[in-house]
Amino acid sequence: MKKQNKFGAASKYAVLSALLILTATVLSSCSFIDTIGGWFKPKPAEGLKSITVIIADEIPGGDGENVAFSVEPSELNFTTGASYLFEALEAMKAAGQLTFEAAADGFFTSFGGIELGAGEYIAIYFRFKDGTFDDALMDARFSKPCEYEEKLYYAANVGAASLPLRDGMEIIFAKVYYGAF
Repeated sequence: MKKQNKFGAASKYAVLSALLILTATVLSSCSFIDTIGGWFKPKPAEGLKSITVIIADEIPGGDGENVAFSVEPSELNFTTGASYLFEALEAMKAAGQLTFEAAADGFFTSFGGIELGAGEYIAIYFRFKDGTFDDALMDARFSKPCEYEEKLYYAANVGAASLPLRDGMEIIFAKVYYGAF
């Protein structure tokens, strides 16, 4: 006589079915979250926008209060109909105004002549023309501001592909070191 486990053959199928249902639920939830995430993505302004791209070689640790530039940044002014920053950067690159390389994960590997070494990355700081910020795009609690020409800029908490553009926006790209903030 064949010995059955104490739960019987039917319980194997029940466990397998439960695992299958759980997996399907988790996967559909992830898809739903990704979908609704798009609904809450910060929205860009409509029409043409004048933006200023500021390229800084690096930002050292700063004085503990604000972050300071180690070299004088260069500025590029650009008018675009792009909705998000990465689209505008691609247009600037196509027009020959800017050089950059980005990895598949979206991180810049070089930007405007800035080459990166071990433990370094390109950070994006921004401000709006009127000096305001959008809490959905930055969080002052977790990043030190950097100061340029007596104006404060805060690190973006979204990447270039998700940073919506507004007319008069000023964006700083700078090499920073992991753990500098």
